[in-house]
Amino acid sequence: MSRRTLHSAAIGVATLLVAPAASAAEGFMPFTHLSYLLDFAILAGVLAYALRGPLATYLSDRHDSIRKEIDEAAARKADASERLARYEGALRDLDAEVERMRAEFERDGQAERARIEAEAEATIERLRAEAEMDAVREAAQMKLDLEHEVAERALVRAEAIVRERMNAARQRALVERFITDLETRKDLGSLSA
Repeated sequence: MSRRTLHSAAIGVATLLVAPAASAAEGFMPFTHLSYLLDFAILAGVLAYALRGPLATYLSDRHDSIRKEIDEAAARKADASERLARYEGALRDLDAEVERMRAEFERDGQAERARIEAEAEATIERLRAEAEMDAVREAAQMKLDLEHEVAERALVRAEAIVRERMNAARQRALVERFITDLETRKDLGSLSA
């Protein structure tokens, strides 16, 4: 409804309200009152006829906008209710999810602990085997070193004994015996050939 139409309607209603008060001082005059009623009826008819289209459009538009707002509000309410239900479901499931995650972390921790323990056992076994092999190698080396030392000391001792017992006459006798043995072998070699 336009502003001009509303302004005209307000002036007409004000005229109708003021006219009876002005004629009240003269007393009741049926013709005058009837003319006022007729004027009012004509004004109301003209206003109804003039405002019929814009008023219908206004009321229809207002009805549509209210309907649209109600539909939007219902959609927002449905969306909010859906989100609320999801959030409440998530909150209900939160305890279960926390418990599931705790159990999963505990399982993972136990698996990791078992893996670390197995790895440590394997490392201990490997180090033990290496230590045993090192001990065997060192014992063999020590035995070899000891045999060399004993042999070396025996040679030194034997050399000392030989030097102590060997004199010039004995040395000459040994050389002569060696030469005799060589000659005997030489003679035996020529016989077999």
